[in-house]
Amino acid sequence: MPRKNRVTLEAISQELNLSTSSVSRALRNDPLIHPQTRAAVNAMAMRMGYQGRSRRGPQPVVRQRVLGVVFASSSLTDVKRHAITMSYLQGMTSEAAAMNVSLNIQSPEERHSAAPGERMLEVRNPVDAWLVCGIHETKRILALGNITPIVSLVHNYPGLDHDLVSTDDFSGIFQIVSRLVELGHRRCVYVTLSRDREYIRMRAGGFLEGVRSCGLNLAEQVVVQDAFSGWELEDPRPILSAIRAGATAVVTDSDHAAYQLHEILAREGIRVPHDVSLTGFNAIGEPGKKTMHFTSYDPNFVEMGRAAVRTAKWRLENPSAAMLKVIVRGRVVEGESLGPVPERPLASCATAGRKKPPGNSA
Repeated sequence: MPRKNRVTLEAISQELNLSTSSVSRALRNDPLIHPQTRAAVNAMAMRMGYQGRSRRGPQPVVRQRVLGVVFASSSLTDVKRHAITMSYLQGMTSEAAAMNVSLNIQSPEERHSAAPGERMLEVRNPVDAWLVCGIHETKRILALGNITPIVSLVHNYPGLDHDLVSTDDFSGIFQIVSRLVELGHRRCVYVTLSRDREYIRMRAGGFLEGVRSCGLNLAEQVVVQDAFSGWELEDPRPILSAIRAGATAVVTDSDHAAYQLHEILAREGIRVPHDVSLTGFNAIGEPGKKTMHFTSYDPNFVEMGRAAVRTAKWRLENPSAAMLKVIVRGRVVEGESLGPVPERPLASCATAGRKKPPGNSA
């Protein structure tokens, strides 16, 4: 009988205008091949029915792994508007295509069985492992972890064995402090969220180690931990006092904090970066609002999404191995909020932006 025509590497390479060797390496998931190229090659191979080089006839069909992805947003509409989430998704979808796994994207849904306002994770379809983005109630994640493996991005859930993918929070702030010192800054304010999170503590540790390693006087640095109530910067007085006392740089642990502080400084007549330098963290600015381009630490959220998919598949293949903590390296991105130490220190900030009552000069 005539032999059925087989799809070859050459045929795939012609469709994508790639070399045969590049197609072969992409199908072997070679990390030196760009993830988008790997995704395109795998998608084309599946579309054309490529069966590999084996000549033993049809190969057994291997069930495709399914990874559930859950976000902290209340709806997928919110997810699509969130810059960090979209970066995670970009990396996840690219790596999932390259590794031949599928994603089942879900979000917490309001359930009648829940207390008012409480979100519960509603599992609509079975998955092999969960990729958890954002911060959820620990008991909900514990319930999921009792059934399937979990890979969490950024947040560590106590009491649950799970793999963790995170950025180098410690090094991120450390690098920012080092850059400030290069520009001549010797007195800094560090502003941190008042949340008790491991990654927040790591960033604070990076600030203190940066101060120590760069030879700054620790007594001249100011750490403000309780300026925030939730996500709102309600008490800027300690920060303003430190600036008026001679601090020339403010380091925050999020772009959100930097944005709010920038607005307050502007109202007080304190210019960034002419009077004081200001840095953020996450390199996303304040989504939906016009602001300056902050000097910030880019955690590489796209690569974190890819790493989460790789870690989940590895966990499914090695279920009894020790839990992994995968650190993705980022980089400092310099923006317009960073500058050298002012030639003249801030002199009269105490009254900047304030008007004296009329008719009373006494």
